[in-house]
Amino acid sequence: MSHGSRAPSWWHTIPGVLTAVAALITAVSGFLLAVHQAGWLRGYSPEIAAEASESLRSEGGGLTPETRSPTLSSDRAAPALVPSMSQISLGQARYSLLDVQLEPQSPQSFALSIAVRMTSHSSHAQNFWDASFRLFVDDVPRAPVSNLNKVVAGHSAEDGVVRFVVPQGAESLVLQIRHNAETALIPLERSRH
Repeated sequence: MSHGSRAPSWWHTIPGVLTAVAALITAVSGFLLAVHQAGWLRGYSPEIAAEASESLRSEGGGLTPETRSPTLSSDRAAPALVPSMSQISLGQARYSLLDVQLEPQSPQSFALSIAVRMTSHSSHAQNFWDASFRLFVDDVPRAPVSNLNKVVAGHSAEDGVVRFVVPQGAESLVLQIRHNAETALIPLERSRH
């Protein structure tokens, strides 16, 4: 071999090119899966919020006129809230709402904390994070402020707390849970006790 010739770079070999292409495909696929699970590909749907609001009105669920605005006023103690259902299954996951706490945070807002257990019925790990939750406050979606970010191993469960800021004077609260392509809406009602 002469001094002027060098061995070709690994980029110029077929195995090198195939390795690079496979790595790129794997990275893009992983990114798209994470974005899809987070619900970012679907975006906000006003139809879902309007449908939830309409079903609450027609079924008499949610915060009725007697339990509305005055219950979320800062000059009173925060009312006790209960979910209209305590468990929901979405795909291969079950979400159990363990506890709901509403506490005054400032003269303008309340802190809403929802203790949630996610049980995985899949053999694969699943994300359990803030991106799966939204709170519709008077039909306006609000993101959590809790930074929940866990991974639930296959066939196991994890507990976490999702927190939201609720403005004073809110009349209706509906928790939205998204898991992969499925969505559930759970009205939070004033406790009658």
